[in-house]
Amino acid sequence: MIIRAAAAALLAIGTTGCAAIWGFEDALDLPDGASGPLSGPEAGAPDMTLVGVDGTTDASMAGEAAFDEAGSLETSAGEGGASEGALAEAGSTDASVAEVSTVESGIPEASATESGPNDAAADAPTHPACATTCVPPMTSPWSGPYELFETTGMPAPTLPTCSSAGAFPIDVYDGVSAPDAPSATCSCDCGSPSGGTCSSPIATFFNDFSCTRPCAPQSAIAASCTPLAFCSFWQLGGSSAQGGSCLPSFSKSVTPAVWTTLARLCGATSPPTTSGCDGGTVCVGQGDPSLTGYCVARAGTGYVCPSGYPVSRTYYSSGTDTRDCTTCSCAAPTGASCSGGAGVASKDPNCFRNNVPLSAPRACNGDITNLQSATFAPGAPAGGSCAALGGQATGTFTPTTPTTVCCTQ
Repeated sequence: MIIRAAAAALLAIGTTGCAAIWGFEDALDLPDGASGPLSGPEAGAPDMTLVGVDGTTDASMAGEAAFDEAGSLETSAGEGGASEGALAEAGSTDASVAEVSTVESGIPEASATESGPNDAAADAPTHPACATTCVPPMTSPWSGPYELFETTGMPAPTLPTCSSAGAFPIDVYDGVSAPDAPSATCSCDCGSPSGGTCSSPIATFFNDFSCTRPCAPQSAIAASCTPLAFCSFWQLGGSSAQGGSCLPSFSKSVTPAVWTTLARLCGATSPPTTSGCDGGTVCVGQGDPSLTGYCVARAGTGYVCPSGYPVSRTYYSSGTDTRDCTTCSCAAPTGASCSGGAGVASKDPNCFRNNVPLSAPRACNGDITNLQSATFAPGAPAGGSCAALGGQATGTFTPTTPTTVCCTQ
C-alpha cells in the first residue's frame, strides 16, 4: 500500500514538472484536488493523501514516502519537509542534467550538455572548401605554381605587370620565344675588267708556202725590236688578253631579330595550401582570369611535363645572332679580246730602216724573205667580265638560355 502510494506520488510530480517545462501544464490531467504542478494542502508541497485499495484514504501516510539518494524507499511519519525535499530531488528539472529545446518541427528535443562519445567528432577541426582553385601540386625540381602572361604579335605587345595578376603579384621570370630573324640579305657583283694587257703576237716560221713544216722556233714579236728567223715563210698570230681584275660591289643587310612572343611568370606572396582540396591538389589564390591557366617552370629544355600540367611551352632569356654574308670577291676576267695594235717589220736587223707596216694576226706568207727584224705594240683588251665569288648568306639566330614552362591549359 505504502510503495504503491509513493510511486503514484512520484509519477504525478514528474509528469507535472515536465508539463511545466514544455508549457502545457494546463492541458495535463492532474489528480483530483491538485490545481497545479506543485499545489497542495501546504504551501509548496503537493497533496500526498493516499488512497487505499478499498477506496479509503490514509491521511497519516501523507508525506511519509520518499526515495533516499540510493534509490531505496524510506518513510518519515509526519515529516512533510523531508518528503518535499525527496520529491523535489526525484522529480528534478535541473538544467544541468538535461536541457530541453524545441526544433523547427515543434517537437521537444533534449540535448546532453556533458561530454559524450560523439563529442570528439563534433570538435574535430574542419577544412573549408578552397574558395578559389585547386591545382596539381608542384614537385621538385619544378617550381610554382605560377600564373602566366603571354603576348604575341609582330612585334609582341608589352606585357602587363604582375601587380594586375591578383594573388600572384611577384614578377618571377620574363622570357621570350618565336624569334622572327630572316637570313641576311647579301649582294656581290663585279665591275668591268681593268688593268689587263694584250700579249705580243707569236711568229711561227716555215720553209714551205703552205706553212706546214716549221723551220725555226716560235718568237714573240714584242714592242722592242725582235730578230726574225731566216726562213722562207711565216705567220703571225693574234694577241690575247691577260691579267687584269674586277672590283667587287658588295652589300649586306641583317634585319634585327624580333621576338614575337613575350612571357611573364607571376608568383604568389604565399605558398599554396592543401586545405579544401581533394586528391592531393593544392589551393591557390585567385589570379587574373585572362591568364593562361596555372603553370610550373624549370630551367632548361627537353623535359616531360609533370602530371596535371600537360601543355608545354619553352621560353628563352637571350639569343645568339651569327647571321652574316661571306666575303665578296671577283674571279679573273674572262672573255676579253685584243684587237688593233701596230708594228713594223724591217730589213735591218735593228729595226732602223726599210720598215714596212705589220699587223696581227697575219696569215701564212712568204714576204719574210727580205725581213730581218720586227716590233709590235698590241692594243688594250676589250670586253670580258669577272665572276662574283662569295656574298652568300650564312649563320642563324639561335635562342639561348631556355626555360620550360608547363601549364594546365
